[in-house]
Amino acid sequence: MTDIVKCQVHQSNTTSLGNLVWYFLDPVIALSMHIFVASWQWGQYRQMEQTMHPGILVTVCDFTMNYLNIFQDEPSEAHWDHKQSKIFPVVNWYRCAKANCPHVLMREQIFVVPTTQEHNHVAVAAFIHESLCDLTNRIGIQIKDIINWL
Repeated sequence: MTDIVKCQVHQSNTTSLGNLVWYFLDPVIALSMHIFVASWQWGQYRQMEQTMHPGILVTVCDFTMNYLNIFQDEPSEAHWDHKQSKIFPVVNWYRCAKANCPHVLMREQIFVVPTTQEHNHVAVAAFIHESLCDLTNRIGIQIKDIINWL
């Protein structure tokens, strides 16, 4: 049996403070752009959430998440036979138009576990369509417009 050993190598380097700043400049710029975009998206979502009218549906689709199926007490060689599962979440927000919950923001979510490991636009469209059918048939909401956050 082969043991896997993980180790970290520490490397010493002597340089000027200016070189250190230049070394970390690109990652910091990338991080600041990410924070700026994420902050802008959050602001757009909050504004949309506060001004959303009944009949408007906001759909948020996340990328599929891959999960490894394992058993707690499995033998160590079982990793060669592991299967993966994908979970595709679809979350929908809408304003309640019923008399008992006027203008309350409602959330409905479905999690699709596809039988295939492929990820394609046809499957994503089918998952979104299934969530819309569920909302209109089970809950009975009247959808006038859809805003997709993909």
